Amino acid sequence: MVQYEFCTKTHQVMLNGVRQSFEECKKDPRLSYHEPVMAFASKDKTFRDANIQGYSLQPEITPYSQENPLIGKSRTISKLSIQLGLACNYQCKYCLQAQNRADAIKVPSREEIDAFLLKFREAGIHLDPNAMVDLWGGEPLVYWKALKSLVPQLRAMFGEKIRLSLFTNGVLLTDEITDFLIKYHVQVHISHDGPGFALRDKTNPLFDKETKEKWLNLHEKSRLAGVPMSFFAVLHQGNCDLFELRGYFDKYFSPHVHLDFGGAASETENLHEESIIDEEQANVLRWSMLRAVVTEPGKWPGLERRVFNLMGRLVHQIPPGGIRYHCNAVDESVLCVDIQGNILSCQNRSASTHKIGSLTEYGAIKNPFFTHWKLRPDCADCLVLGACKGGCPDISDQAMARCCVNDWAFHYGVFTVAWFLLTGTIIQRIDPLPKFLLRRQKVVPIHKENEKGE
Repeated sequence: MVQYEFCTKTHQVMLNGVRQSFEECKKDPRLSYHEPVMAFASKDKTFRDANIQGYSLQPEITPYSQENPLIGKSRTISKLSIQLGLACNYQCKYCLQAQNRADAIKVPSREEIDAFLLKFREAGIHLDPNAMVDLWGGEPLVYWKALKSLVPQLRAMFGEKIRLSLFTNGVLLTDEITDFLIKYHVQVHISHDGPGFALRDKTNPLFDKETKEKWLNLHEKSRLAGVPMSFFAVLHQGNCDLFELRGYFDKYFSPHVHLDFGGAASETENLHEESIIDEEQANVLRWSMLRAVVTEPGKWPGLERRVFNLMGRLVHQIPPGGIRYHCNAVDESVLCVDIQGNILSCQNRSASTHKIGSLTEYGAIKNPFFTHWKLRPDCADCLVLGACKGGCPDISDQAMARCCVNDWAFHYGVFTVAWFLLTGTIIQRIDPLPKFLLRRQKVVPIHKENEKGE
């Protein structure tokens, strides 16, 4: 019998009492190594290298809340989100920012940009060598004049190794803007929900010849520059079939463009009824997730990352009490800031409602807006907590109650895939259903079989 355990501090395996490195274990004839899930298997156990997935054993977390706010931020930042302003040329039905459009600021001047960067330097903040800087709106291209001043200074200030990215609906893109973004190696993510685009706007830019040509120009130039553009979709009632979603961009744009998705629409205080995933589409999502990971390993990296992370928790039997957050804005090394130097709980929030500090008083940061999952009414008993990790910490319990149906649909799919990869079996039924689903009129399915009756 082969017995082994993994030490997250030394990243070594104790195999029958003998300490071995991960690479040595890969050569051990008593173990087989499974590359897609990065796991070792013997006759009666499965071992997964937690370090490869950036996963570690976590101590029990003290819940954060309004009464027990998160205090402080690190001065060494791994991810910086800069909110240019909340103005936008779209009114997406599931957007968290929509309630704060009235706070959209004017386009910052060159002097205001310079003042912002000076505050940043004077605060003594540094970026990790491989840090990520995200440029956010609203719609960031509304703030094109500000970007022309800000982006070159960010490159000069932080160097070429940091990753600059920009999330945009792409409608305001011009060839001039494309050339500028390529020059400074800014990776562009165009927000588009494929067949579910109608929840964003009535006019689909992919069917506008001029806009599509500009996007194709960006696609080709960004590919050659090594910062390939991608489409970024939010999943909802209108686009749950992952293969239909990918096929949409293959057909109407290019089969070579990268596609990613950020989960289901849920991070909003008032989730629109048209966004809520019903039982039929939840089943479509679950089966398409399983098909994607099992039949096309390596082609769905965002989904695989979620699945493998959950597998690590299941294999190592990690108690859920160590789950700190779903959103990395909780992390001390993640900073959200606007051009005025206000530090925000989230890049989607306004300083008028969710300011937690300022660059000029960096040592006094206090975030009372986040709520840990332990303080939510339904999270502790939820099957998919290990995947969902409590959802958005920055919304109310009332909003969470409405959004959980979408979070369940997405993360139950992730759970199904992880379970299949670990056991070779497919979950057909869970009983009883989570209480929050039973309280809703729309109950997400888990008892349905797929169309083939499998």
